[in-house]
Amino acid sequence: MARIVLGIGTSHSPALNSPAEDFHHHAARDRANPNHRDSQGNACSYDALLTEADPSIGAEITSETIQRRVTACARAIERLADNLEDSRLDALIIVGDDQLEQY
Repeated sequence: MARIVLGIGTSHSPALNSPAEDFHHHAARDRANPNHRDSQGNACSYDALLTEADPSIGAEITSETIQRRVTACARAIERLADNLEDSRLDALIIVGDDQLEQY
């Protein structure tokens, strides 16, 4: 009988594969994207989201903060890889998610 020995959940964000210095490209793409959704699921623009954003968000998007978070994400991905390897699985089942990026 099969036995589940490990369960993992992780994001699939393109940001997880980006060095910190590329994050401004993600921001530019977000500004150009006309298909954003607000917290209620309604269509809105980037500027509308920015207007509603908490002003303290500025402290979260400094180069230093982004670098710290990129480093933390890389360490977490390494930990997931180590857990997978250490589990010595006979089979691995991967369940994908929303490739349209907003359901």
